[in-house]
Amino acid sequence: MKWSTPGKKTKRCRLDCGNGFFIIEDPLKNGFSYRLEYRDSTGKRNWIRMDKSRIRNKDSAYEESLRLRLEIANETLSETCSDVKKFSEGIDLYLRDKKTDRLRCYSAIERTMRNRLEPFFGEMRLRDISLQDVKDYRDTRKETVGDDAILRETVWLKEYFNLMIERGFMDKNPVNRKKLKLNLSKRNRFMSNEEEKLIWPLLRKYPAMLNVADFALHTSMRPSNILSLHWDRILWEDQKAVVPGELHKQKKDGHYLLDGEILEMLKRLQELNSQNGCSPFVFTRYKNGKSKPIKLKWIQATWNQITQEAGVENLHFYDLKTTCLSRIAAIGANVFQLKAISNHSSTSSLERYVSEGALEEEALRLMEKRNQVWDNNGVKNGVRKEPPPRGRELN
Repeated sequence: MKWSTPGKKTKRCRLDCGNGFFIIEDPLKNGFSYRLEYRDSTGKRNWIRMDKSRIRNKDSAYEESLRLRLEIANETLSETCSDVKKFSEGIDLYLRDKKTDRLRCYSAIERTMRNRLEPFFGEMRLRDISLQDVKDYRDTRKETVGDDAILRETVWLKEYFNLMIERGFMDKNPVNRKKLKLNLSKRNRFMSNEEEKLIWPLLRKYPAMLNVADFALHTSMRPSNILSLHWDRILWEDQKAVVPGELHKQKKDGHYLLDGEILEMLKRLQELNSQNGCSPFVFTRYKNGKSKPIKLKWIQATWNQITQEAGVENLHFYDLKTTCLSRIAAIGANVFQLKAISNHSSTSSLERYVSEGALEEEALRLMEKRNQVWDNNGVKNGVRKEPPPRGRELN
């Protein structure tokens, strides 16, 4: 038995077991996947996926290979890796592989694979899928979603094809992002004052939702950070709310400024919280006299229901972050002040949340004020005041 170290080019380990059996250890993003390769009676190369939980070291890997060899010889192997030919046949394999990574976005990946990608690519043979098929899928999705959603789906589709290539079911990956010309587009959507007048009265029917929306509109904090905010992370004297680095997108502690209106709201919530169980979370829902944490799904569903009732289209709850920063930028805040408010590390990432439409709207208001000043002075209408006499006329 010989155990080889990972090579620089192949990055694989092999355990030679004799008789053409050996184990290949393929490094993935999170851990390794083990498989036993062999040649069948016809001489065709085949492989079997091995259980990670049974392999801890070289000895356990060798014992697992002997067990599989015995099952293959007796034709009693319970789990074999059948050849994946169609796109739909490899979805379970891909989802099983992604589930081991324990990703927070696994549910979104599963919904996309089942509801979006499988209806389009499901019956296609893996070796027949081309770049043109990926472009056709992109064009159909552009009718309903933006480029950012298409980009995420394309990344997952590329990972799916890479896994199929590693398993030997495909030769090359048809996803080429350079040829697809996919760029992360800026979502130029914010809440106008007219839309706020329609939405905010409806929010009063949901007090918990109203508090979260006010906090998001005043602090530009992300919804996930708002819902996970604890009372011990509120710095009353410094007027800040702290988001720890493990929960912040920038991977460092985020300090969000709190104005007077938000501090008053937090004081009311603190008094209410002390009367209903003293929950560690700042924002909670009260039901049957008990408080429970607010989930992001409830926020999204309630917001969609309110915007639909108000007649406002294509406005996400996350757009309140863009609205907050755009309004502050419209009144003359510089880049350094916006970074202090939004906790962005770079100007390029900050620009995504400053809507050009909001700045143009504020510029039009300033121009209207200028026109009013001109009208009052009589300059705009071409009427000029008579200049005062310079001196007395000589007789």
